[in-house]
Amino acid sequence: MRAENDETRSRVLENLYNEMKITGLAANLVKKGESGNDFDILICRHDELGGDEPVIGQYFFPDYGSAENVMFFSTILTIKEDVDAKEAKQLAPTIASINEQTACGHFVHYPDIGLVYKLTVPISENMDEDDLYEAINIVAANAISVCASFKGLFA
Repeated sequence: MRAENDETRSRVLENLYNEMKITGLAANLVKKGESGNDFDILICRHDELGGDEPVIGQYFFPDYGSAENVMFFSTILTIKEDVDAKEAKQLAPTIASINEQTACGHFVHYPDIGLVYKLTVPISENMDEDDLYEAINIVAANAISVCASFKGLFA
């Protein structure tokens, strides 16, 4: 991930943040260095997905030490917090079945976070800012759509 593109990545995340705020979603853009973050991260509460617990979305460009001219964009949508080991074991067959049906991304239980849907995609670093924004918007919308489709199975 090229450092010279940090400002572009920051701006497109800020554009996504602004779009989410315009649509009425509660969102916060945490800049690199704040709260110990190694990168900018957009955090959004997706009340529109319904249910007893809101879905908390995190959107960011992780530094995976990727190949030349490639960066990654990640979404992590927390569907259910405080999932203990017993409940995680009970959910495992459902998670496996759903993961077989999803075209990309996966549902997973992280003991320190809860039940999440994670989608990370490679993106060319050679995109201009408008194309990059369109690409991350598509990734975010896809992740939200997948969560909306399966969230009810985890209630």
